[in-house]
Amino acid sequence: MTAIASLPRAASDARPTPPYRHAHWYMLGAFGVVLLGFWPTFYRPMSSATTLIHVHGITATLWYLALIVQPWLVTHGYVAWHRRVALVVIGLLPLVSVSALMTTQVMLTRSTLPPFARPLIAWLDITLTTLFVALFVLGLTRRGDRGAHRRYMVSTALLGFPPAITRWVLRTFPELGFLPAIHVSFALLELVLLVLIWTDWRSGERRRIAYPLALGVHVMVQLTMVPVSGSGWWLAFCRWYGGA
Repeated sequence: MTAIASLPRAASDARPTPPYRHAHWYMLGAFGVVLLGFWPTFYRPMSSATTLIHVHGITATLWYLALIVQPWLVTHGYVAWHRRVALVVIGLLPLVSVSALMTTQVMLTRSTLPPFARPLIAWLDITLTTLFVALFVLGLTRRGDRGAHRRYMVSTALLGFPPAITRWVLRTFPELGFLPAIHVSFALLELVLLVLIWTDWRSGERRRIAYPLALGVHVMVQLTMVPVSGSGWWLAFCRWYGGA
């Protein structure tokens, strides 16, 4: 799938690839996961959210809608509209990212989360927001290679899985606990990325690095979240970042 206008088909794309002509359905499914997680806390009681939460939630929703629309436009030959929507997507990037970081800042001092959980959530939010920006920039720079571009854009859609799935797991299995719920969300996300990597290997696309890169960073973030969130330097950073 793509989020920026596609160029003529490159030779590297001539080999069989996963059926990205159906990518709009996959992106709709990804958005469904986000709705599942955030429906009770954002979408259903939307009027009760703060302005900052509104900005972040609405811009993130527009991001997913763009990821659904863009591959459909390309598949059906609406390249001019694909380019127009791409400009909107580029404009959304700072809004989604900055509002996410500002939400994290508020969470550190004004949250119902227990104090021990706040530095951990801050680690997840900041590292995954950084990954979100990096994946999009890589996708933008690789728009001449449709295969690479699609994969980077797909990877941005998966970044909503950890917060959404964690919320759903905690509502459905409250006895599981906070930290196990986060691990479940990462495990499911990493499973999706492994399936995508396996599909690339089966189709001969073994040099594609978008999914392995995303998988490696997610595994690193998951393995380090407990030791880093309890370290002195990170706690000092959170006190500074939260303005405490």
